[in-house]
Amino acid sequence: MLLIAHPLTQIGPAFVIYLVVQLINQKKHWVGAGDLDIYFCLWLISSVLFLLWTTFIACIAALVYLIVAPWPKDSKIPFVPFISVGYFVTFQFQSVLLPLIS
Repeated sequence: MLLIAHPLTQIGPAFVIYLVVQLINQKKHWVGAGDLDIYFCLWLISSVLFLLWTTFIACIAALVYLIVAPWPKDSKIPFVPFISVGYFVTFQFQSVLLPLIS
């Protein structure tokens, strides 16, 4: 994977946005805090296109899981395992996937 070197002019505002989203998420609980941490760390080492594919594949994997497995009683599933699946699939097939939307 091609590592991206983000300039400080991008990292500063991204970190502020990350902190604001974390603060909002503490009150609303609309997404797991671990998901936000993982996405911020992945953004630091990769491109936005890579994250788009990672998220797309993670969502497909989560949908397949919900079709195959019984629906959770509290309607919550951990998304970090699906982010991991999306990351590894995108990493393995990035030479094919990334040019499709660039």
